[in-house]
Amino acid sequence: TTGLVIVGQKEKLSPDIIGDEPYEIHTTFPKMPLAVCEDRKTGIIAMHDAHPELDIIILDDAFQHRKVQAHINILLSPFKNPYFKNSLAPGGTLRDTKSSIFRADFLLVSKGPQETPRAIMDEFHHKTPFAFDKNLFFTHILYSTPKLACGSIKQADAIRNVVVVSGLANPTPLIEYTKNNWNVVGTFSFKDHHNYTLADIESIHEIFSKFAAAETCVLTTDKDLAKILKILNENNIQMNLASLPIRLGFTQDQEEIFISQLQNQLAFNGLK
Repeated sequence: TTGLVIVGQKEKLSPDIIGDEPYEIHTTFPKMPLAVCEDRKTGIIAMHDAHPELDIIILDDAFQHRKVQAHINILLSPFKNPYFKNSLAPGGTLRDTKSSIFRADFLLVSKGPQETPRAIMDEFHHKTPFAFDKNLFFTHILYSTPKLACGSIKQADAIRNVVVVSGLANPTPLIEYTKNNWNVVGTFSFKDHHNYTLADIESIHEIFSKFAAAETCVLTTDKDLAKILKILNENNIQMNLASLPIRLGFTQDQEEIFISQLQNQLAFNGLK
C-alpha cells in the first residue's frame, strides 16, 4: 500500500487498496477508525484531523519510525527466532537495533508453545533488560473454529479433509495445527502478502476437486480470505472455503497481569 488512505473516505475497499492486514482489521472491527500510511507521522495527523474524538491511536510496525514518539511501545519477538539471536535486515529480520529494546515498555514473546519451558523463560529473562520489572510475557496462537465463507458445507464440524492455503511469513504453526486436527490433503504456502492469481486458485481447486465436496474444504487465514474469494467470484469457481481465525493466548495467568500493567501505563500517560 502506498500513500494515505483513511478508511471510510472511500466507497469501495479491498486488500488491493489498503493491504491485506488492514483490510482484515477493517472487516473484523468495521466501526473502528482506520488509516493506512507509509509515513506514520503523516498518518497520525490525518487520522486526528478525520477523527478528533480519538483518545488513543494504535500503530502497527512503528517502533523504528523515529518521527513518532509513542507513549507505550510493545515489541514482539518470535519464540523460535528471539531478538537477541537475530540481526538487522538484510542479514536478519530485525528492523531496529538490539539496543533499542531499552525504549520498549513490554516484550511479548510470540508464537511459542502453550506451556513455555522454564529454561527458555529463564533465557529470555536473563537477556531482556526490563524482565525484572515483569514486563516480559510469553504468548502463543489460539485457533478458533473455522469460519465458513462459501461452498456447500454448512457446519464446520463436517470438515474432514483440508487444503491449507496461506500467504504468511511463517506458515509452520498453521500447518502443524491443521495436521493435528484434520486430514491435510494439500498445502500451498505462498510468500507473505501474496497476491493470488487465477492460476493459483486453479491449482488449489484441482486438489480440492479430487476429494468428496461434502467433507473437504480449502482452509486459509483471515487476511488471505478476501483475496481468494475475489478470484472465486470473478471466475465462478465453486469450492468450499473457510478461514481459521486466531487470537492471542498467554502462558499461565499472564494475560490478566499484562492487561493490568497496560491499563496502568495508559493511566500514567493520562489515557483510559
